[in-house]
Amino acid sequence: MRFLLQFLCFSFLFCTLSSMTPFKNQSTSDLRGWVKIGEQTVSDGRSYDEIEILEENKNVKRLKIKVLKKAIYIASVKVIYEGNTSEAHNINRVLDKGKSSEAFNLIGHYRVIEKVFVTYGQPMRTNNKHATELVVLAKM
Repeated sequence: MRFLLQFLCFSFLFCTLSSMTPFKNQSTSDLRGWVKIGEQTVSDGRSYDEIEILEENKNVKRLKIKVLKKAIYIASVKVIYEGNTSEAHNINRVLDKGKSSEAFNLIGHYRVIEKVFVTYGQPMRTNNKHATELVVLAKM
């Protein structure tokens, strides 16, 4: 009987722990397969920012920009690849807090993204703090 109780406790513990993902960080990956590869805080006084890519990403197929904290107008995104080649995508819309741009396909796969330039309007002023955060999300 004691053995059966230990076995049941162990089985419950194992099933519970195996269903958890302790090393998955919600801030770097969302539930639909998008992975954060860069971020930048932006505020008054600038109209573009360079976002450094956190790691080498050779198989990025799609990108999108997510806005945290405050709404902001995003004009365009320019992706710079290794070897100084680039491509540009127009967004031309206000993205509310927590919202993302439409995903856009990248030309060619197996290319290393070095940085992303985002051209934007001023953050929408809702109180004295004018900063917002832009996050670059990638679909591998």
